Amino acid sequence: MKIKSSKKGEADEINTLADYSTVVTNICSAWTSSGHTAYPWLRGQSDESWDLLPSLYRGEVNSFYERELLRDFKLRAHLLVDKPPASDLEWLFVMQHHGLPTRLLDWTESNLTALYFAVVSGGTADAAVWILDPWSLNKLSIKQQSAPTADHPTLKNYVLRSNPENFSRLVSAKIPVAIRPVRSTGRIVNQKGMFTLHGKEQRGLNEIVGEMGRGKIRLEKLVIPGKRKNSLLVELFSAGTSHGNLFPDLDGLAREIRFSYSAAFTRIRSEHLGSDRSAPRKKVIRKGSGKTTILYGPQKSTRARLGAQPSAGNSPRVTQRPYSKPIS
Repeated sequence: MKIKSSKKGEADEINTLADYSTVVTNICSAWTSSGHTAYPWLRGQSDESWDLLPSLYRGEVNSFYERELLRDFKLRAHLLVDKPPASDLEWLFVMQHHGLPTRLLDWTESNLTALYFAVVSGGTADAAVWILDPWSLNKLSIKQQSAPTADHPTLKNYVLRSNPENFSRLVSAKIPVAIRPVRSTGRIVNQKGMFTLHGKEQRGLNEIVGEMGRGKIRLEKLVIPGKRKNSLLVELFSAGTSHGNLFPDLDGLAREIRFSYSAAFTRIRSEHLGSDRSAPRKKVIRKGSGKTTILYGPQKSTRARLGAQPSAGNSPRVTQRPYSKPIS
C-alpha cells in the first residue's frame, strides 16, 4: 500500500496490518476533535480505479426507474419483513441490504472492516481504502456538522416526491449527504455500517470533492498494491476480521469455514509466513522442576546463550533474547 508522504515525490510503503492501522489512526486523529461524536468513515474497494459511486448510478439499471424499483419492492416484500420500514428512505436501506440498486453507498466506522472488503476478492488489481470526514461533507450538503438519522427532516430533498401534483423522477438535492442508518440487522451492526445518500449528481463522490476542492470536504485514498491483498487477508483473518464475523448468518459462517480449509488459504498463509523473515522462532528450555520457559527471538537468531547452570529452585540466566514468557 502506498500513501503520499509529506515530502514531495516520496511515498511510504505499508506492508503489514500494523502499518495500515497506524496510517489510518494518524489520519483520523488529525481530523477528529473533542467535539466530534463519531469516528471518520472508511470504505474498501477491490479496485482502486473505481469511483465512489452508488449502485444505481453504475449503469446496470437505468436510474430513471428508481421509483419503480422502490414501488415493486415495497409491494412484494411486506410478507417477507418482520417489521415494514416506516419511510421510503428506510425502505432504501432494506433494498441496499438485499442487493437492489439504490443511491446509497456503504461506509464503515471500522478500519479493519474497510480493509477486509478491499482485499477479500483477491486479484491483481490495486485496491483502495477511502477515508471520509462526514461532518465536512454535511457542512456543505445540509449545512450541519452532524450525520443525521433517516427520519431527520433535512433529508426530505433526498427522497423522491410521491405527490401526484409534483411528480418527479429526480430528487432535488444535488451532492451526497452522510447519514446514520437504523442498525436493525446483525450484519450492519457487526460491520459498523454507515451510508452516504447521493443526490441527483451522478458522479462519484471523489469527483465531486475534486471539483469543490479538497479543503472543503476531507477525503483521503490509500492505495493497496494487488500483491499485498493475500497477506493482508491472512492477517485480518488471524485478527478476527472474517466473513463469519461481518456476515453473522449461516451463509457467512459457511463461507468462512470453507475458506479456512481451502487450498488457497493454506497456500496464502504459507507464503505469508514464509516471506516474513522477522517472524519469531521458539526455543524451549526445561528445568528439573517441570516449569517451561518459551523464549522468543528474531528468526535470524539461531541459538540462545545460557549462563552458568542454575542451582536448584532458580531459573536459568538467558542472554540475547529480547522477550521471555514463563508459563506453568
